[in-house]
Amino acid sequence: MIRESTNRDFYFRWVHPFAVTVAVFVGLIVLLHPMYASSVRAASPHLDMLDSEDWVRSSGPSLGYIVIVNLPEKILRLYETDGTSVINDFLQPIGEYPVGIGTKTFPTPEFNSVIGARSRRPAWNVPESSWAGELAGSVVAFDSEINPFRVQVDHNEFDGFFVALEQKGIGFHTTNNSFSVGRISSHGCMRMSIEDIVEIYRLPIGTTVETRYDLFRIEKTDETIEITMLPDVYDRYSKTLQQRQLARHLKRHGLSDPGFSAQERRIIGDGGTIRVDVARFDQNPMKVRFPKP
Repeated sequence: MIRESTNRDFYFRWVHPFAVTVAVFVGLIVLLHPMYASSVRAASPHLDMLDSEDWVRSSGPSLGYIVIVNLPEKILRLYETDGTSVINDFLQPIGEYPVGIGTKTFPTPEFNSVIGARSRRPAWNVPESSWAGELAGSVVAFDSEINPFRVQVDHNEFDGFFVALEQKGIGFHTTNNSFSVGRISSHGCMRMSIEDIVEIYRLPIGTTVETRYDLFRIEKTDETIEITMLPDVYDRYSKTLQQRQLARHLKRHGLSDPGFSAQERRIIGDGGTIRVDVARFDQNPMKVRFPKP
């Protein structure tokens, strides 16, 4: 009896609490893992309503929307337009998303193109390029673990998208490296999170896409114009060329050069923001036409 009592005390004091703790821990892993993985799907309810895996290809230009990517900002802006809208910083976008752009070695080019094709769960057609190594020229199936477009969206479930442009070799796509979005990171394509690229995937084939290299961002309030210089990510502009681009950017917004002071130019040149009274500008709003594909 003494031995049985001792064994029973040992069990309830040590073994039972340990077993319960292990069971609870394992249970939490089983429950939380699919909950965590499915958070991507919960954040993107449109995933289940999208097209099949097949490529959908261009049927010609389409008005209604325009996509503008400003490379120095690493930002994509989606605008709704009737074809006559002024496309500049004053126009309010209906969507704004970070993108990963090409590195200095493989820069994303400036172009005006259209969405030419799109695919869900795409294979990776590896470019014939030295950076691809032994994979150059091959086709990597979507189910392969080395396919860079695969993103886990649920427990043991992967999804991915590629929106190809008629600009050869360039497109928007998902990435298995989420930290590369919003950075200088790719071989020329534009990387997006799966939550964001869904909105681009749903655009009509033929939607205009334009990449720009605007070093300046202009914001307007009732009383001031705010001007910010962005990073020259590809080191393209000298100080003189920066000033010329600022003049062109002001003109795009119907604004003249207000006669910046030396201090204002220094602040802008250092990547800061200046606020200039609206009254200093000789405003002559221009008709900036919708860019044709």
